[in-house]
Amino acid sequence: MKKIFLFILILGILIPNFVLAQKPSLEINFFYSSTCPHCSAEKIFLQKIEKKYPEIKINSYLSEDEKNQKLLQDLCKKYGIEKYLGLVPMTFIGDEFFLGFDNEKEGGVKIENSIKRQLESRPLKKINESDQKKINLPLIGSLEPSKYSLPVFTIVLGLLDGFNVCSLGALVMILGIALALRNRKKILILGGVYILTATVVYALLIFFGIIFLFYWPLI
Repeated sequence: MKKIFLFILILGILIPNFVLAQKPSLEINFFYSSTCPHCSAEKIFLQKIEKKYPEIKINSYLSEDEKNQKLLQDLCKKYGIEKYLGLVPMTFIGDEFFLGFDNEKEGGVKIENSIKRQLESRPLKKINESDQKKINLPLIGSLEPSKYSLPVFTIVLGLLDGFNVCSLGALVMILGIALALRNRKKILILGGVYILTATVVYALLIFFGIIFLFYWPLI
């Protein structure tokens, strides 16, 4: 029985927080051959570039693979370079195309400069004033805080936040400890302290968070 409680306790502590990764803003499609030395050189170079620029995503495709040939044909048609079909390495970066690769100091510099140009020219999403006043909540959708009273909005946020990974993990941990104690008085004290502390902390965080949300634009 104690092993079960210990497992619950460890599970509650180790439950991870899931973070949504930022989607890359620029994709690079790289076509190579397994027998091409220039392709191998560019592949090594692109691995360095991908570490240097986290905003990009490099898709590498083996040109001999039949499932990749249709994609290569479509890209060549899109870029108007059907005459180069069958040559490698081919690198598609945004609206630019590169055929062949000599070395990092020449071809590599051209590719990196193209990446820099296109990252800098990526249009920023325009946000109007009404969108800035809205927030997106899971299951509920878009809400405009100014349309709701402070107590109602606090309750809604509190209910939603109660289902986050941190709260559930802490709850599992507390339950595991409470069950292991096997003492009603200690369980009541432990549970009461947890509930009181969580209530006060979350109430303060939500209250000052909403105050900041409403009054910061006026400062």
